Amino acid sequence: MSFPQLVHFTYQISQLSGKKTQELSKSIGFLTSTQQSMKLRIMPPKPGTYELELFAQAGNTPKTYNWICSFQLECPSPKISEELPENPHECWGLQPDATSLGLEPCNYGNEIISLESGSFRLVLKTTRPLMVLCELSHKNLDKTLAKKCLAIQPEPDQLTCSVLCPYYGYYRLSVFVRDWANEADSFENAGNFLLHCTAGAVSLNELFPSGLSSNCGPGIKTLEAGLFEFSHTEALVYTQQGKCDITFQNRQDIDLFCKLTKEEGDQPASQTTLSNHVLFTHDGSKVTISINLPESGVYKLGLYGKTSLKPEYPLLCDYILKNTSINKWPPFPRMYGAWKKGSVLFEPRAGQLEASSWVKFCVQVPGARRVSVCGDESVDLQLSENGVWEGKAFTGRGPELHLAASLSEASNNTMSFLMAFSVVEPEHKK
Repeated sequence: MSFPQLVHFTYQISQLSGKKTQELSKSIGFLTSTQQSMKLRIMPPKPGTYELELFAQAGNTPKTYNWICSFQLECPSPKISEELPENPHECWGLQPDATSLGLEPCNYGNEIISLESGSFRLVLKTTRPLMVLCELSHKNLDKTLAKKCLAIQPEPDQLTCSVLCPYYGYYRLSVFVRDWANEADSFENAGNFLLHCTAGAVSLNELFPSGLSSNCGPGIKTLEAGLFEFSHTEALVYTQQGKCDITFQNRQDIDLFCKLTKEEGDQPASQTTLSNHVLFTHDGSKVTISINLPESGVYKLGLYGKTSLKPEYPLLCDYILKNTSINKWPPFPRMYGAWKKGSVLFEPRAGQLEASSWVKFCVQVPGARRVSVCGDESVDLQLSENGVWEGKAFTGRGPELHLAASLSEASNNTMSFLMAFSVVEPEHKK
């Protein structure tokens, strides 16, 4: 069916049995509609006679539907199929007026989307920055678990929704949008997509972390904060070695910090413990976030930045780290407040040092007048021609070794701790 203007449709289907009629769920229908055409596919659950009534209303009129036509359908041998999920928004695919909401036309959703890997990535091009929310529905999926199946990444010219399917069967993925800048606006349904997972369902312990924001991966919020040129432009980061570096440009020189978390069953891991597995390095406007993961699994890395004079550090984006490595990387050294932007740790990178051993130190500390390693004995590092403090220190028996620096112009004797290393006995001596 085609028409010259925007029209909204709905329908009603009933099964005829003698003089009785029984209204059926719309889940046996698949309605798609654009600004020029409409298509309705009916999938009766069993043989029989059905009555289909079609209703419509012009796109610029109040939300009242008028009857336009009826059909009587005979189904001698229905195709045996699982019942489709309910769609309270009537249409599948993009809504006919999705372009007025800021979305470009796309071919997604005109047919059932078959998945053989248990995952799906929906990318919708936009004509202006949009805020997006997504909703996933399946007969076996509760709301809490459904949130762990979705990761949303809003960018200035596109919206990306990554979906994981833990069960076989049909899913409804609904997308809601509003203008990014107009927080008072309500979210409107922009599209609904029917996914059919036939193979490769994802294990429940491999879903996304709980508590993800609606800003996963670099996007509009990171751009607004002045962060550019990310090395990892997608929300999902896969690491087969258990370690990775994420780099980007911080041209507005805002203060940043990260929070690394991992769920262990129903209990989140200690954020304090995991914080030492993240190391910031500032080299001019270039920022490097180095991550050493202690075990395999799925992690959430939240990036926060101080974007105003307020004391709060709002969340800029979440990364999802999927680690398949059996490597157990040690933490980085524990950093103190005196470790400032521009400081770079070259050696040693591990926060755990072997007891009774010699360790080479190599560090860059802008403005330092003296840099020392403090343990059983203190050793002053030497400043090289290229501005790097170098030297060797004996770890002793611990339990800690500190890197300290004189940052005051008044005295070389006033030292501030920059970082702390744990001193541990070798495994064979324990």
